[in-house]
Amino acid sequence: MEMFFRIVLTVFLTLLWMVGLRWVWTNQLDPRATVSRFAQKTLAPPEWVATREPNRIYQDNAAVGEVTGAVEHQGNQIKFAQLANTTGLDSSKPFEYQRLTLRIRHVGIMAGLKVEMTEKGSRTLTGVFEDVLCDIVK
Repeated sequence: MEMFFRIVLTVFLTLLWMVGLRWVWTNQLDPRATVSRFAQKTLAPPEWVATREPNRIYQDNAAVGEVTGAVEHQGNQIKFAQLANTTGLDSSKPFEYQRLTLRIRHVGIMAGLKVEMTEKGSRTLTGVFEDVLCDIVK
């Protein structure tokens, strides 16, 4: 019985190997596209992994604003030219930007509504803070 099983397994694996070998030599393969597709699938995070956008600010694990202007690092402080769509931001509590925890020290201008012109047209920004100076907490 064992000999019969070895023969059947050998025949099956040999046929499988021959079919695979035939497929490799009869199909046109694109090595560059294959490697890039493999790299994209392995490097993309799974759906259950929470990711953050680099141009957003977060508070209590929720996005509460958007960085729409320039960002300047000044030692242990960061200055934002403009933060927009901050209706959910509690300015008395620390917030997170990228990998930093920040606390607002000073806001230059607070505008409720602002229209911004882009290449794709215009968009309305709400809860706009301009010239925001923040201390780095951690």
